[in-house]
Amino acid sequence: MTHLRIISATSLMLALSACGGGSTSPTSPPAPPPTPPTLPTPLPPEVSAVSPAKANIGMVTTFTVTGSNLPDNMQFALTDCAGIAELSGGNSTRRQFSCTPTGQSGARQGAVSASAGAASPLHKLSIDYQAIAAFVTSLNWRYAALKSDGTLWGWNPLQPVPVKIGDGYADVAVSIAATLAIKKDGSLWSWGNSNDAGIQGNGTSGSNATPVQIGSDFLKVVVKGERSVAGENAEALKKDGSLWVWGARSLQQPNAIEPELTPRMIDTGYVDIARGSGGASLGLKRDGSVWTWTQNLANQPFTPVKIADGYIAIATSYDAVYGLKADHSLWNWGGNAPNQAPAATPTAATPVKVGDGFISISAGTYYALAVKSDGTLWAGGDGNNGQFGDGQFNRGVFRQVGTGIAAAWAGSACSFIQKSDGSLWAAGFCDLGDGKYARYILTPEPVTL
Repeated sequence: MTHLRIISATSLMLALSACGGGSTSPTSPPAPPPTPPTLPTPLPPEVSAVSPAKANIGMVTTFTVTGSNLPDNMQFALTDCAGIAELSGGNSTRRQFSCTPTGQSGARQGAVSASAGAASPLHKLSIDYQAIAAFVTSLNWRYAALKSDGTLWGWNPLQPVPVKIGDGYADVAVSIAATLAIKKDGSLWSWGNSNDAGIQGNGTSGSNATPVQIGSDFLKVVVKGERSVAGENAEALKKDGSLWVWGARSLQQPNAIEPELTPRMIDTGYVDIARGSGGASLGLKRDGSVWTWTQNLANQPFTPVKIADGYIAIATSYDAVYGLKADHSLWNWGGNAPNQAPAATPTAATPVKVGDGFISISAGTYYALAVKSDGTLWAGGDGNNGQFGDGQFNRGVFRQVGTGIAAAWAGSACSFIQKSDGSLWAAGFCDLGDGKYARYILTPEPVTL
């Protein structure tokens, strides 16, 4: 007899459910993910102003950009302003950029952009470059003064009062017996009573007493080799950033003793070259790097080597280099640098900081003059000719020697100083172009040009 076991519907459903079979109630669809919060649309950057609207040629200038939502990596561009660099500490409403105006007086155009690849600038600017009252340079009792109106004047022991050389000049350098000058149109000229080592660059070993054009499209010229037994050489920078040399030990071939009689290009990419006839050859590139090169006494002549980064202005005296950074700090290095390190001679890799707040540096044969933004004048190095203008014959670390100063130029034994009122003064062993013999001037005396 077969026995049947009756199972309730509920029990059957539970059993089937445990085995994974049977009918189940429908599953609810998953909840949609939460909607992300709506982020506010970033506000576009805006530039309200750039100041100052005027800048002195040759003086490190800080330009302040103000506005709103100013981004990091903002780009600042300005024609003929060497060593553009952004200062630290900027924010979304205020950023600062520093550079050194070069060239001749007049308006320069620039722009502020949100980034390097921006399609259009945020702000266009026009800065009025102003020349100082008179740039004065001297060497071996040869003096040249370039006035703000572009007139060039010169004097020496054989011509004891200033004589006008010409009009339309923008830069000048003097050698022991020659003068090199650039006009506002970029043309390069030379003249003098000697062409020793081909310093006049006129293509011959002979000298020309009146100006002769030897090149075009130049921006700056300097003379080097004052203390070299081989003789002097010249270096010049073109507007396109190319670097040119001529004179003693300037042929490309190693150990060639013949001079280079015409300007020859050796490199590109520069925005400035260092003045200082007694110092090393140095160039400054747009990224703030400093490069040096040797003459053909070396096995690899005129091969620039990078030695430092982060500078916007440079100058050299004998065995000493001076560099200004974008934050207006002044540094020096070399065996004859005024401010030395306690343990070892400072090098380009280990420079010694002189101080803060500087806007210009000028190097003579064995010393340097620097001006701060507050108008104070500082001097360091060998002042054994009284060229510090503080009534003393001595040498030492940089120290304050004057106030109310707009610009200063160091020479071989004589310093020229322009005060804030535009007046020109001199100190040291100087020929003032007043018809008198050169003499020691321990405290600055006025100069009339």
